[in-house]
Amino acid sequence: MKKLIVISNAILILLFYSCSDPKKDYLDRFGKFINEIELAQEKYDEDEWVISEDEFNELSKIEFIDFKDELTESELNQIESYRKRFKTIQIKRDPAGSLLKVLGF
Repeated sequence: MKKLIVISNAILILLFYSCSDPKKDYLDRFGKFINEIELAQEKYDEDEWVISEDEFNELSKIEFIDFKDELTESELNQIESYRKRFKTIQIKRDPAGSLLKVLGF
């Protein structure tokens, strides 16, 4: 009987720790995405770059809406940092196209 109680307590502890914070998961995924893009950007072909931009929009705009009211000032600053880093990558990748976007074309 004691073994059953110990096993059930261990399972409950594992379940408790496996339930993670969605906001933390979002911030971690966003940071990991930006780091991966920075490391591999030069290897991306056009199709991979389009997929990366779509994923960035998903993280930066769509998922952001779900958490924006829960984020601390520090977390908001971190997201803004991710956005700036991605914009820098975009400019390095296509300086002429980035200039056209800024000018509204």
